[in-house]
Amino acid sequence: MAAASTATANEYLAQHPDMIKTFFTHIVRDAVTDPATGCLTTSYASASASPSGPKKSKTDYPVTSRTGPDLKKRKYYLHHVAMMYKRLQEGTVGMWNTTTHQVSHECHNTACVNLDHLELLTAKANRDKNVHCVGTAVCTICGVSMRVCKHPTRCLTVVETTCSTCEEL
Repeated sequence: MAAASTATANEYLAQHPDMIKTFFTHIVRDAVTDPATGCLTTSYASASASPSGPKKSKTDYPVTSRTGPDLKKRKYYLHHVAMMYKRLQEGTVGMWNTTTHQVSHECHNTACVNLDHLELLTAKANRDKNVHCVGTAVCTICGVSMRVCKHPTRCLTVVETTCSTCEEL
């Protein structure tokens, strides 16, 4: 039991699959799906959160705190809980290596907990995706969609632009 007291919040939660299911159910219970993006966002947060929604961490990711069976209060990133739940559904047990991999939002929306929008990427791949990708470009004149994203799992963001055909007009 000593190992649980020194475990990080994610490691602790990964050791308790029943907590992952319950926690994720609470997170998405009042979630709203954005019809335009498919992003699933929630106002779930700890009791001390502001009425405007989940607390944000220094990195702008929604966080909440929970006290586990060992009575230690831990801070959890909502997208990490969602990824643990996704991995549990896929039959993967345990924690991913957080020094080499990060939870990536295909939609680039840090508040999204839609399981279909989350994937594990290396830290380098995730940084590259977040810094250099515009996703899909849509012409504001003719409506043609141009896939600009070159990542294996396409980014879901959409930017408005003018296509080369319409520029010539």
